[in-house]
Amino acid sequence: MNRKAVISKVNNGTAYAVFYDDKAVKAQIFYNDEKNILGNIYVGYVKDIVKNINCAFIEYSNGSKAYLQLSGKLRPVFLNVKNTGKLCQGDRIIIQIKKEASKTKDPVCTTEFELTGKYAVLTHGGSGISFSKKIKDEAFKEEISSLLNNIYKNREYGILIRTKSCNTDISNIIDEISSLSSEYEKLISIAGTRPKNYILKEADNPLMTSVKDFYISDKDQIITDIEDIYNQIKDIGLNCSVTLYYDKLLPLYKLYSFESLFDQISSRRVWLKSGGYIVIDYTEAMTVIDVNTGKCDKGKDREKTFLKINLEAAEEIARQLSLRNISGIIIVDFIDMTENENRKKILDAMKEYAAKDSISTNVIDFTKLNLMEITRKKTRDMVKVRDNIF
Repeated sequence: MNRKAVISKVNNGTAYAVFYDDKAVKAQIFYNDEKNILGNIYVGYVKDIVKNINCAFIEYSNGSKAYLQLSGKLRPVFLNVKNTGKLCQGDRIIIQIKKEASKTKDPVCTTEFELTGKYAVLTHGGSGISFSKKIKDEAFKEEISSLLNNIYKNREYGILIRTKSCNTDISNIIDEISSLSSEYEKLISIAGTRPKNYILKEADNPLMTSVKDFYISDKDQIITDIEDIYNQIKDIGLNCSVTLYYDKLLPLYKLYSFESLFDQISSRRVWLKSGGYIVIDYTEAMTVIDVNTGKCDKGKDREKTFLKINLEAAEEIARQLSLRNISGIIIVDFIDMTENENRKKILDAMKEYAAKDSISTNVIDFTKLNLMEITRKKTRDMVKVRDNIF
């Protein structure tokens, strides 16, 4: 598969898109006037505890609060003297922003803060060694576990081995984990001497985070027309092709049809090659997607035609979820079919496409009303396309 990331300058921001075999699967616009707090680690101050909804509100900046769910076993790092392990109003704790604010909702934070490297993620409050679900090499997993369990036994954090670790020497993974472990110890040490609202660690520039997440192998390509971005990517040290594009007559965003791509992201209707189409509607509680036959010739065998459209729609829906960064609860109304075997084909196809998504996506099943239920993990908001970007 040919994988390519394209980064181009637009009005008041930077447009970013990922292409698999020249088909866009991810897109984002990073606006110059947007402040990013996702991933930041703070000395948080427990402002309020709301028992009836089992949550706390943590002040992380003057006048700004984040929501902390209190269910499950919390293992916060307390930075004030306490005689109880229970979270109380007035406590100072280490928090990390894990979801951005959306509409009327505050950002969501966690006490299980993460330090992320190229090959591994270290998580406070976790335990043991775990692996990305995409790592299938059992011998590799056993070797890593054997090495790390002896070194990092009984620590206050867990270690996740990322998919990218399969493409490097094990010594590089061990060295990175050692570096992350030192960073963890230093962060906790510093936190104890800092006041509330102090930023202990600022997250990477969101564009650079996207670039790092994109990179998997040396065969990947990154193209940009922004010299500063080009230099930053080169400094990261990714072992793939990085190209600085320059052409006055044909801007990079026009070469890769960014205008039509982001128009499609903003559109309610998406046409399929068969002549059918899908309609995407957003509500406060969920996203609803409807599949229609449109201009498709139904022919004599309607069931076969409907199956064809639904299979095509399943692939496009998976692409749109990733492209638009749709998250939360998603309900899909496929064209009704009479045979259970055909519904199973749609379900299996949807699960196969969803498994390729870099964001955790769970295809649950059809309901009794033959509506498909899907959930997708939320990190950032959906892609927002402003007027006059290009």
